[in-house]
Amino acid sequence: MKHIALLLLLAVSAGAATTETWQTRTDGTVKGQLAGIYGRVALFADAKDNLLIPLDELAEAEVPRVATYIAAHPPQTVSWADSQSRVAATLKGKLAVLAGERLVDFEPGNRVEPEFYLIYFGAHWCGPCRQFSPDFVRQYHALKQSIPDLFEVIFVSSDETDKDQLTYMREAKMPWPAVKFRRLESVAAIERWAGPGIPCVVLLNRDGEMLFHSYKGETYVGPQKVLDSFVILARSMANAAENQRSMHRFAVYNHVQGAAGGNASPKPYAMGLNLDEYQTLEASTLTATLQVDAAGRVTDASFAPPQGAVINQKLVDDTSRWLFLPRVKNGVAVATRLQVPLAIHR
Repeated sequence: MKHIALLLLLAVSAGAATTETWQTRTDGTVKGQLAGIYGRVALFADAKDNLLIPLDELAEAEVPRVATYIAAHPPQTVSWADSQSRVAATLKGKLAVLAGERLVDFEPGNRVEPEFYLIYFGAHWCGPCRQFSPDFVRQYHALKQSIPDLFEVIFVSSDETDKDQLTYMREAKMPWPAVKFRRLESVAAIERWAGPGIPCVVLLNRDGEMLFHSYKGETYVGPQKVLDSFVILARSMANAAENQRSMHRFAVYNHVQGAAGGNASPKPYAMGLNLDEYQTLEASTLTATLQVDAAGRVTDASFAPPQGAVINQKLVDDTSRWLFLPRVKNGVAVATRLQVPLAIHR
């Protein structure tokens, strides 16, 4: 089998029910069940490992399966308080947060439910936990500056008493919620991911499926490995423009399927000009005449009124990166020529 550039090798997940085979652009294969799309990567889970594969590495033959999955799993933004996800339902009414020197009920208010939960299993009696927690808190604050709504940490205590739990949270200055000590036995969907030892960090999605773990089988890889992997995943989701481009061929497939054997007009998908690079452009409006192929890519462009050679080439180069949902005729994507008015506002 040819080499496949894998982003990450993850720990075992219990979520995969069946194993499927997926082809890559390099004639390699990936085995696993498609379990999630995160930014520019797809998560595949099987009985042994989870793999994150760049969407761009999947072969064209896999577009229908991936596009069907995307259509069946649209992005959801729901308030944390109202969410019925497995993790939110499990934790509802069972969380507390530090307020000064005491714990009070955690109220999510109008916060959007996090996409990911970093579950931290630790205890005050655990020296390595106390050593790990200061840097964990620093990393938490740094991540919250850039991706405040994407994740939340939940502390699950392994302490002997609620007093010890509170002591650890105060000493570590934990800014995140914790499962109330007397409710620990009621969060089985969370506790099932506890490792043989602590400190242990586990990354779950909203459905309670494990993405990263401090243990890989019997081998302890540590909590920092999970945090580092999460940062890589978060970065893959942070660039909305690049994420959109990675999803284009799947959007084209669903656009054609949506025509149901009939016709559909072309639609803009990803367009834009950096106006700072067009300071010498005199016209306030332009008309771009574009040739768009059946895959939704711009293959030729001209502009009116005519521009100087340098500006014209810059416009051609920039519009060549534009993406469309193509014209559909009798259920088939076809090439087309279209005119796009451009208003230049500085």
